[in-house]
Parts: sequence; structure tokens; C-alpha cells
Amino acid sequence: MALEILDVEKMRREEVSNEDMRRLNEIAAHPEIRKWCPMYRDNPDMETRMKRSVEMFDQRCSVKDDNNFLLLARLDGEMVGYAQGHRFSMPYEDHVGDIEVIVHPEYQRRGIGYELLKAGVNLMRDKGFKRLEWNVLADNEANRKLLEKGGFQLEGIKRKAVNMHGELKDEALYALLL
Repeated sequence: MALEILDVEKMRREEVSNEDMRRLNEIAAHPEIRKWCPMYRDNPDMETRMKRSVEMFDQRCSVKDDNNFLLLARLDGEMVGYAQGHRFSMPYEDHVGDIEVIVHPEYQRRGIGYELLKAGVNLMRDKGFKRLEWNVLADNEANRKLLEKGGFQLEGIKRKAVNMHGELKDEALYALLL
């Protein structure tokens, strides 16, 4: 298994093909991913997804940015996941950021998510973050185990905080101090 974790800031656009971009969008749109990700409210068609991601990728590619990051996971030449994060924008919390890791369901439970998480945490530490947060649905046991393995600690549960397709669900609040 040849796993590569790629930092978009250190890449040229040509290093990620349109097929790679399509694969990343298919991962984000996968029903098993969407059932745990309440932030994806709209469900645009693939053409719209591709346009948005190419624009975002082009903005991040080869540009030093201490407020955001995007890492890609490529296994044996195929895109299988990504991690992204950003710094909170309010001046009193500009030392805080959030992080998200997504791995295609067919490749989960192979350590890819953990490698993305470790790389993302290290990158955010290098960018000067002091606190990382990740909020997950409280019943997402796999995600919670990943966070705990990565050193994140549960800070609390927000009851009925997330509306998932009409069902109010609890949200688990995790943080890691760097």
C-alpha cells in the first residue's frame, strides 16, 4: 500500500488531474459521507461541484496560507480522501481552527484517516494554531474513535444541536490543544 499525503500548497495544479478532482467530489457526495456531514446542505450536480472545487483548488495551490490548508490522500495512485482546516476569523479566537477529515467509505478503517489527521494537526501546529476543534454527530462512533486516537478530547455534548434531514441530533464537541 503506497499512501501519499499531498499538501496542496506545495503542489502545482497540473499535479492533480480532472479525474482526481472528480474522484474527490465523488467522495464528498457519497451517501455514506453525506449522512454524517450536516454542513453539506445543498447537493449540487457534479458539474457545479467540479467548478467549485477547481476554483477552490486553484486558489490554494502553490499559495502560502497560514489560515487554511488542504491535504489530499492518494493510495496507489487513486484519490481516496482529504483533510481540510481553517483558522477562525474573529480576532479573539484567531489561534483556533477546525479540521475535517474525509475518507472514501471503501478505504476507511485502513489508517488513512489517521494519517490525514496527524498530517493536518502537524501542519496547523506549524501555522501557529494553539487549539483545534472538530464537532461530530454524537452517534458517529468511528469518527469519535479517530479523534480520540489523534489526541482530541471530548469537551461536551450539545443536545439536539444539528438538524439532519428533519431529525434533531446531538453533537459531540472535541478539541486538541497544541
